[in-house]
Amino acid sequence: MENRLPGGGSNPYLVMAGVLAAGLDGVRSHTEPPEAVEGIAYGLPDVTNLPQRLEQSLDAFEADNTLRAALGEEFSKLFTAVKRHEVQKAPPQSPSTISPPSWKRLRIGSERSISSFCEG
Repeated sequence: MENRLPGGGSNPYLVMAGVLAAGLDGVRSHTEPPEAVEGIAYGLPDVTNLPQRLEQSLDAFEADNTLRAALGEEFSKLFTAVKRHEVQKAPPQSPSTISPPSWKRLRIGSERSISSFCEG
């Protein structure tokens, strides 16, 4: 079994719920895992790549009936609505943007940068 660490910005409770839901679904449906991949799997044929944008992730989440059922339909609808609202409020970002976008700084109620907020 392989379990990769999630990103630092993820909610650990949602990550664990998703991992448990996926594991239970695999056991119930007798899913056979794919062959192991050595090295970086991104972009290889026969490998499903993860979404690269929040909008794509939300589309995948809405299409995943198993995960939505595990988390509960009410939570799933609310979570999706909140995240889609965040997408609408965020200004367009180029893939080369490295610094935290200004809408995140405004969202925490401070004009200070994320790093100075964490330091202070």
